[in-house]
Amino acid sequence: MENGLKNKYYLGIQVNLSEIHVSERILSRLNHLTNNLGDCYLEENCPLPNTMEEEREAVELMGNILDLPKDDCWGYVGEGSSLGNLQGMWMGSLLLSDATLVFSESAHYSIYKFAACLKFKKIKIIKSQVNGEMDLHDLYDKIEENEKVVIILTAGTTMTSAYDPVEDCMDILKSKSCEFYFHLDAALGGMIIPFLSQEQFPSKNDFTFRNKDISSMTVSMHKVLGSPMPANIFLARQQVVKDFKNKANSISYFNNMNDITVYGSRDGFRATVICELMKDLDATLMKNRLTANIGKVEKIVFELQCMGVENAFSQQGGLAVVIPLHSFNEVLTEEQQFWLQKKYSLIKSSTVVHIYIMDHVSDSICDELISDFKMLKEQNDYVEVV
Repeated sequence: MENGLKNKYYLGIQVNLSEIHVSERILSRLNHLTNNLGDCYLEENCPLPNTMEEEREAVELMGNILDLPKDDCWGYVGEGSSLGNLQGMWMGSLLLSDATLVFSESAHYSIYKFAACLKFKKIKIIKSQVNGEMDLHDLYDKIEENEKVVIILTAGTTMTSAYDPVEDCMDILKSKSCEFYFHLDAALGGMIIPFLSQEQFPSKNDFTFRNKDISSMTVSMHKVLGSPMPANIFLARQQVVKDFKNKANSISYFNNMNDITVYGSRDGFRATVICELMKDLDATLMKNRLTANIGKVEKIVFELQCMGVENAFSQQGGLAVVIPLHSFNEVLTEEQQFWLQKKYSLIKSSTVVHIYIMDHVSDSICDELISDFKMLKEQNDYVEVV
């Protein structure tokens, strides 16, 4: 199966595999090195050929989408939101010494990895609800009065596309007089929420920098936007960055630069591509695309429920169809499950199977999936009757 056709059947991963156009002007940048070394807001300290001007433009375009004014905006373009999470966690760990790291069971696995790397002395993993949201009762029970907390919340979890209840989580921390640093992992949701209406997602302002409690955020560019390589934009408030610079170790290097990025050297070509994609982004088109994809998700959920998969669900503002594993096991045999997973590259965890509807998934592919699921279930029902 050729790549273009095969890509249409990737329904298990939260990335946009639609074909995109990269201009000849951008491709010509591959003829020589561009190395964005250090803070792109201190371009004068970078001694190498770089694309830091375009990197800053990409960051500020993303900041504008997420309600972070240009004069309060800092960040950079990276290789993915895993290291964006590391940047946020590192900043939080230095700004709040001896803080407790708090995140949910449904948080991205990078949080678990970097919790060990950063040597947090105390870590509290909060239970998740069935839909993937952080469990507020468990958060309340585990947080102590006056505790210093670095909290990681998620806008669009990997398995269920869930959004943690940000305002309620903040209320709990404040009710217990906690000093906290709040990093939002918006790898998926950061390119969804800004383009939905208040009616489509009533709590949308909790997930942008309109929410004064957010210190930093990471947004992936290869998920909803569909960049041709893994990429993210890390964003933080200028005051947070200034405070962090005072805490971070200053290392004498080229031009005595004070580099506070996780990376150091970053791919200048990636920054150029992301900048072009951000400049070409049409907010109305994005809203229409996302609304259409959410509609496809709702249609698949409805059809599955009609087939007897009553526990299938989706999240408000989510792009995933979620089937609890016990329901999947009840309606399909192991062999049928394997066939469906292989054809559509579906992802299964210990509790759910998910189907992601991104831009490359057409209406016809959705109909084919429904038809295949129905065919397999009818085969199974026939065998049971006989």
